Amino acid sequence: MIRQQLDRNGFKDVEMHFNLAEEAFRSDIDSPFFKEAEWVAKTVYGDDNVRVIPNSAGSGPEAQMDAAIHAPIVSVGCGYFGAGAHAPNESLRVHDYQWGTYFMMQLMRAVGAQQ
Repeated sequence: MIRQQLDRNGFKDVEMHFNLAEEAFRSDIDSPFFKEAEWVAKTVYGDDNVRVIPNSAGSGPEAQMDAAIHAPIVSVGCGYFGAGAHAPNESLRVHDYQWGTYFMMQLMRAVGAQQ
């Protein structure tokens, strides 16, 4: 796709080399596990503060994990808009870390209660 775009725009002389990538993956956002994680997040953070984003760049080796364990996967995190992700001054506020930890605890309790 990138090669085609370069060619269409007159950059046929640009060489491309594949170095590294992760296989794409998307969990079933209608699965009971996903819905439970979403419910817990809204309970902890409030409805207006939760966003469901089906795709996320740099999310890690979910496809390989799915192939190995066949379990639902939900990526969650904690942070804020000013965290400066991957910047030299990347940071995480203690308050956000505490809320993220509380969310994970509540998610594990909710999943454990279903067992």
